[in-house]
Amino acid sequence: MLNDHLGRAIAGSGKSEIAVGDAGSVPVTCPACASNEVRTSLDVESFDYAIDEQTTVALDAPVRVHTCENCGEEFTSGDAEEARHEAVCNYLGRLRPVAIRELRKKYDRTRKEFARDTGLGEASIGRWESAAAIQTASIDAYLRLLMIEENYEATRAILNPEADLDSRRAERGCRVRTSRVAAFKVDQARARSRHFHLCRRGQ
Repeated sequence: MLNDHLGRAIAGSGKSEIAVGDAGSVPVTCPACASNEVRTSLDVESFDYAIDEQTTVALDAPVRVHTCENCGEEFTSGDAEEARHEAVCNYLGRLRPVAIRELRKKYDRTRKEFARDTGLGEASIGRWESAAAIQTASIDAYLRLLMIEENYEATRAILNPEADLDSRRAERGCRVRTSRVAAFKVDQARARSRHFHLCRRGQ
């Protein structure tokens, strides 16, 4: 699941247990002996991240480590990769997967719609949101600008003018319908008023 950035992250041995508990509501099965007697601890795992071919830095990530009480096997699950991915994102100053998902959901858009509105690739959006890849610095800056609603709407109007036109048409249609309803209510009120006066005069 890891892209070129995270693929160069090599797990180290700098673990220190900071909390111990059970595995929670989700059952964990030992891959070695299939036992469900598994203890879970939250450790700080140190790993080396290669910036380039000559330079590496040591990063820390909170990782859940499972220990089988039956056979002693130690193993991690998928959330360990996500934790390492987030550690790399934090080091690079990039938006984490959850932040990108929240940005898209802020505008109530599917990945396909978000891609059409922003000019980004739908597959790339999926990889960023699922922690399979890390966006470049320029794309990250672009995503941060899209957090401002005015920027998003202006971008959508340029890249997806048909959708913007449909939106404006729908808005105008809503205003027309609202005006018609208001006019109808006024006419009703006037009719009731005239009826009231006529009844008064006839008495």
